[in-house]
Amino acid sequence: QEYLSLLQENECEINALINASTVNETYFFREENQFNLLNKIISNKQKINIWSAACSSGEEAYSIKLLCDSLNKETCLFASDINTDKLNFLKEGKYIKTQALRDIDGKSFHNLLLPYVKDDFIIFPDKIRNSISCRQINLTQSESFKSLGLDNSLVFSLFSSIV
Repeated sequence: QEYLSLLQENECEINALINASTVNETYFFREENQFNLLNKIISNKQKINIWSAACSSGEEAYSIKLLCDSLNKETCLFASDINTDKLNFLKEGKYIKTQALRDIDGKSFHNLLLPYVKDDFIIFPDKIRNSISCRQINLTQSESFKSLGLDNSLVFSLFSSIV
């Protein structure tokens, strides 16, 4: 009861609880078949608006950005997650290679990461990092994302979970 009272009074404590209890399983080009499908979907489009909902630490958002860039597609990319600690990873754009890649899944797209590999890290320059807008959003509270104007976007995370 005491902790519940603290949560009701302290937004920082709510964020600490959320950050400690979210799963955050992600890596670059996770679910390769979905990236193959995304490749087909966007191949005949000039401009793409994509929302990477529940993006965790951002590997999915960067994967989408690299795929779109490789196809010379103009992309407006928005990423969101409930976990503010993980969103800070996205903003920093620096990943430990052994944690952010899988040898099997996504391997056919790993060549898109090569320009950004530095020793044991994958590091994105400002130009790439600044091309992804991000914000904390709780997907269970529709009012937190209705005002974003993303109604016509391809919601990759949600779409890919349906396929």
